[in-house]
Parts: sequence; C-alpha cells; structure tokens
Amino acid sequence: MTFFEAITFQAVNVKAWTMSFGAFATYATQGELIGSVVLIAGMFLAVGLPCSSTWTAFGAALKQMLSSSRAHRTFNIAMALLLIASLAPTVAEVMPTLQAWPSGAWLIGGPCGRPLLA
Repeated sequence: MTFFEAITFQAVNVKAWTMSFGAFATYATQGELIGSVVLIAGMFLAVGLPCSSTWTAFGAALKQMLSSSRAHRTFNIAMALLLIASLAPTVAEVMPTLQAWPSGAWLIGGPCGRPLLA
C-alpha cells in the first residue's frame, strides 16, 4: 500500500471513524467547535504520532529478523497461539452463562428472549 492509498483508506476505516466520533461526543464543548476540533486533533496527533512511529520501527526491525521462511512461520505460529491464549479470560467468563442455558438456546434467543441470530 502506498502512502496515498493509506491516507485514502482512512476515509473508510471504521475504527478511525468510531474513535473520532467517540472522542468528539465525549470531549467536544458546545459552542466551542473550532477549539474542540483543534484540541482533540492535537491530542490525537500527540498520542498517535509516537505510537505509530514506534509500531513502524518495531515492524521494520521485525521484518529484518524474519528474513527466512522458517523464522516467519515460527513467528506466525507463536502469534496465533498467543491470540488463542488471549481468549481464555473471555471464554472463562462466558462459559458459565452458556452452560446455564438449555442446549442450543443461545442460537435461537438470548437471555431476554430476543433472537441472537436473525
């Protein structure tokens, strides 16, 4: 992806829109639109630039470390296992609720009787 394509992608990036709407809904001051926009955009820049730069630097360093296909595969397997392990707390919290429902009930209705899958 080129630099221009990456910038253009932000127009359809759902996470960016959600974050922007959330920030403005939470922190914008009524009657002070320009000041709120400048302050929130400045905060996004102040926090986002170092984070993105660090992410880019780690990615560049990692690219050099994963030059062989074996190293790349090992890294992908390790990341997949860590991703699966990160689900353990959520599964442990949700399982008692799912086990309390009659068999298959979670497919046809939630605890309030509303369909989960329409």
